[in-house]
Amino acid sequence: MVYQNTYQVKTNFGEYRVVIELVKYADGTTRFNLIEADSYTPFARVSTNLGVPLKEDEIFVDTNNCKWAEDFLLDYKLAEPTGETEQSGYCAYPKYRLNMAQISKPLEL
Repeated sequence: MVYQNTYQVKTNFGEYRVVIELVKYADGTTRFNLIEADSYTPFARVSTNLGVPLKEDEIFVDTNNCKWAEDFLLDYKLAEPTGETEQSGYCAYPKYRLNMAQISKPLEL
C-alpha cells in the first residue's frame, strides 16, 4: 500500500520528496519502500529481509545501504527502535517497530 503523505529525505546526494510504500516480502514480513513523490519511481528500500520471523509491524532497517534511514524514521516518528539487532555478514541491522498510526495519518501542515 502506498501512503499519500510526503516526507523530505536528506542523503549525501541531496534532499528528496518521497512517499511510503509498505508491501510484503515473499516470507510475509513487511517491506518498507520509499518512492519519489513527483515521479513515483523507486527511491530506496529502507528495510532488509534477513529471513528472521518478525511481527507485521516490525522491520530490520537497512543501515548498510541507507545510512540516513534511522534518522528519517525517528525524525518523523514513523518507527521506534526495539533495541534488538540481527547480524548478517559484517553488518548488524537494527529492528524497528513501525508506528502505523503515524504512517497512516495525514501530515499537519
